Amino acid sequence: MKIDDKILYIEKIDFSYISMLILPLFFTFFYIFILPLINLWINKKYDKYINIKLDTHKNDKLKIYYENQKEILRAKLTNTKFLERTMENEIKEDENKIENKRLILEEERISKNDVIENLKKEKEKKLNLETKNTSLNSIIEEKEQIIINIKQDYQILDRDYDSIKKNYQDLESKNEEIKNSYKDFENEKEKLKNSYKNIDNKNEELKNSYINLENEKKNLENESEELKIIKKENEELKNIEKENDKNHKNTLKFIRVLKERNEHETAKRILQEMMNENPNNSNIVLELSKLFQETQELQNAKYVLLKFYDKNKNNVDIILEVSKLFQKTKEFENAKMILLEYNENYPTNLKITKALNNLNMLVY
Repeated sequence: MKIDDKILYIEKIDFSYISMLILPLFFTFFYIFILPLINLWINKKYDKYINIKLDTHKNDKLKIYYENQKEILRAKLTNTKFLERTMENEIKEDENKIENKRLILEEERISKNDVIENLKKEKEKKLNLETKNTSLNSIIEEKEQIIINIKQDYQILDRDYDSIKKNYQDLESKNEEIKNSYKDFENEKEKLKNSYKNIDNKNEELKNSYINLENEKKNLENESEELKIIKKENEELKNIEKENDKNHKNTLKFIRVLKERNEHETAKRILQEMMNENPNNSNIVLELSKLFQETQELQNAKYVLLKFYDKNKNNVDIILEVSKLFQKTKEFENAKMILLEYNENYPTNLKITKALNNLNMLVY
């Protein structure tokens, strides 16, 4: 297209001040000045009506959470009581087993003592037999003397002598048998002594095991006492937490009243004192951050939130508030980074994924 044609085209266009100058100026004025005022009015209404309901909803959620925690602690305490009872029953069963073993060993010991007494009686019998053997020997000697002296009656008494001789040989063989049996008796006696020593060793082992069980019982009693002390301390901590929760709720209500009266400095001072006393309470930190944001002190709000975040990186409400604050200061990369850091560790959290999606839509 030639330049002349272009000039002709421009000359044919009708120039209008309304459509080409006044209307664009009006739209720019409306976009720059009136729209922010409308947005400010909407934000004030949001904070006045909707944000309060959101805060009450969050407080209700926190109540439910703490009630669940109380139920868990009660279940743990009941489990510890059950464990104490089972441990006491097990100790009693062990004591009964030890007593039964001791009775069995006593019975074995008594039976073995009876065996020793019987062996002693047999020994006495054998001694009596030996005395009888000596007496028989003396009789034989007397008879031999009689045979020597009475040679005339030798032939008559020869048969009797042979028979006595045979009896003597029988007695000698019996005497040998008795000696062998006596040796066996001595061997059995040694065996019984060894077995008796083993029984004594077992008794010593049982005594030692009983002492160990007594010591374990004392240790368990000490542990049960410690558990009772821990239980009392937990109850005291619960009472303290209840009182703190009541105080915090009352003060937070008072802070909202101060904000409605525009006494922001007084509210800030009270919240900072509460935060110094309870540095791990996220509700106080969130309330103080929102107050800084209302007074346009964004750096102070950021400092308070990031200081709490450095110590408690798993608090979802704090992470979401930090991300919103970064978005307000146009630090979109920091807002995205803090959400992604939590999402990598806990990818199933719906609040964080929703915040990430909203941030991506806002940026791109």
